[in-house]
Amino acid sequence: MNKTRLFSEIKLLANISSFSKHEQLIQGIINALNQKVISRGDILPSVNEMIRELGFAKETIGKAYKELIARGILESKNRKGYFVATDDTERHLKVCLLIYAFDTFQETFYQNFRNHLGPNVQVDVFFHHNNLTVFESIINSNKGQYGMYVVAPIDSPSAISILEELPMDKFLMVDRYVKMNVPCSYIVQEFKQSSYDAFV
Repeated sequence: MNKTRLFSEIKLLANISSFSKHEQLIQGIINALNQKVISRGDILPSVNEMIRELGFAKETIGKAYKELIARGILESKNRKGYFVATDDTERHLKVCLLIYAFDTFQETFYQNFRNHLGPNVQVDVFFHHNNLTVFESIINSNKGQYGMYVVAPIDSPSAISILEELPMDKFLMVDRYVKMNVPCSYIVQEFKQSSYDAFV
């Protein structure tokens, strides 16, 4: 990676008045990827290095990096920095889909879900098999790596507290409803009342 050229790509956009600084940083990194200045696997300059070179605020750089992570263009490796995850700059969203297992119902759900998202969305599928340890491990290892979390939860107080660590504005509960301590979005099946109504 040529850091000087990367910084040049970002600075070139400073004269575009319609760009905020975080948009300038995002587009500069995308342009650098498109021009092969940086490529998959490269580590980006640290936040402090960006501050020194560009004069941007820490929050501005953090916001830009988080948006690029949400798109699946960057990934954050704990205490190692920010890395280029893909050369595909057309990607707009990276989704973590955590479901029980790949049975017939879940496969149908996945196919319908995937077909309605469009080509610029990356969906990574994980299975927890109703195992709380696996569930917790998947959530913890993927926190902060996605722009959206779509989760079929485990009905357990421990699972609820694990889920509440995710950003609720990027969270969608599917399949089974479990009551959370914070408001969240959900699309679920309702079994209790409809089963009761069918037999009464």
